[in-house]
Amino acid sequence: MGNNRESKERIVIRYKVLQEIIRALNSTLDLNMLCNLLLDFVMDLMGAECGSIMIFDEESGCLKIQSGRGIKDDIIKKTRVRPGEGICGKVFESGEPVVVDNITKDDRFKPTKRKRYKDNSFISLPLNIAGKTMGIINLNNYTLDKEKRAEQIEILKEIIESAAIAIQNAILIEKLKRTKEQVEAVIENVSCGIIVIDEEYNIKEINSCAYKILSMDKEFDNILKLDKARYIEFINIIVESKGKEVIKEEIEISDRENNKKVLSININHMSYRDFKRVLIFFEDITSIKKIKTEFERESRVSFLYEKLASVTHEIRNPLSLISGFIQLIEENIDNKETIKNNIKIVNKEIERLNRLLQDLLYFSKPIILNPEYVNTREITTHIINFFKEDAIVKNIDIICRTDTIKNIFIDKDRILQVIYNLIQNSLDATSRGNIEVNFKTSFSDRLEISVRDTGEGFEEATKERIFEPFFTTKKSGTGLGLYVCKKIIDAMGGEIKIISEKGKGTEVNIVIPVIEIMG
Repeated sequence: MGNNRESKERIVIRYKVLQEIIRALNSTLDLNMLCNLLLDFVMDLMGAECGSIMIFDEESGCLKIQSGRGIKDDIIKKTRVRPGEGICGKVFESGEPVVVDNITKDDRFKPTKRKRYKDNSFISLPLNIAGKTMGIINLNNYTLDKEKRAEQIEILKEIIESAAIAIQNAILIEKLKRTKEQVEAVIENVSCGIIVIDEEYNIKEINSCAYKILSMDKEFDNILKLDKARYIEFINIIVESKGKEVIKEEIEISDRENNKKVLSININHMSYRDFKRVLIFFEDITSIKKIKTEFERESRVSFLYEKLASVTHEIRNPLSLISGFIQLIEENIDNKETIKNNIKIVNKEIERLNRLLQDLLYFSKPIILNPEYVNTREITTHIINFFKEDAIVKNIDIICRTDTIKNIFIDKDRILQVIYNLIQNSLDATSRGNIEVNFKTSFSDRLEISVRDTGEGFEEATKERIFEPFFTTKKSGTGLGLYVCKKIIDAMGGEIKIISEKGKGTEVNIVIPVIEIMG
């Protein structure tokens, strides 16, 4: 009883530690501050005298020290490590941690560099997200004994897993800031045309750049007197802006040689008592349009940041629930029934979080199948048990049927992942009725699975995009579930089709070729 109580208390402490560091890491998106917070926390956890966080710099192709403690400033500034180079480079390249108890007995540490590490102990762990390593954490000269250290390293790994998302977000924001600064520098060096008019479109002010951009060699006093054949879009947007506070558009005009120009135009209406003016700012962006492809990469970074923010939100939800129920366990530490019920909920949320992380891994990496003989009854039992409580809460019947009980040669975990994602979608879309899962194994060369619900359904336009990554019609969600389903079924050489009608529910049909079906 004493050991069980001590074990439960350690679990509570572990999740309280995780809760504390997650709250701290989510308080900032500044990369330096984030790395300093994380390093201070893990050094304190491990009792380390020296430590560093190294982040991979894409421009130089090297790991650089982003945050350091107990290390000389000149070493922090000049250290550059390429992937595969030394211990740190190998940890980054392999994505696997290195723990060394005695540096002097480890051939991977050159004698000339052993002095730098002060003592015999050293640990280097990768910062991974979605199967990609973005950096590493190094700790040196820690003082924990082996038994306690092993437990602390496990906590450390969990902290790093949660911290990796926050660090990735901060890195993306740094990139976006640099991109923004580059774009602003370009704009500062692009000539801008300025025209100020009154309510009757009479020109009150005009600069020389405006004449140059509009390809005009003589003065004019009213916008409406411009040549409509060349400037019709320019005239129309100014006239149509009346009554609107700000207009920002891209339009086309023609120069004297009838070549097309693309203008970015901003129209601002200014009013002070009886004084009213319209300010027109415009610039020639024809050349910028031509180099649009150079900016598409940064657009993808912006898109990825937005989607990672939604993924982070989805990860925080189960973590918040886990944190809450761990607190309830702590408050009711002597009530076995309460602990049992809360542990079930915590495990459920951990499984939900695991499935989300699996979706992220499947998105970024190829699917590797591990087929085995699985009984169809075993699969249906898994499904019913996993969703039993969700079905009760929503008052929905989940019905699993199989025409025959057979052993099929298939990757059990992957097919369950597909069915779990489909049923979760059905639960989200269904407020009444039932969800049916049918297995047909009467064929010798294929397995057929259908998941049918009586939910909201969706329109044809949605169906065309339903398997796109990050596409979702839900208020929350990553938009990866159906994409991962299709990716898994494709890896199995199968086919997945969706039939849906708005207001009448959805049916998903899967056909998978199987090597062997045994009775």
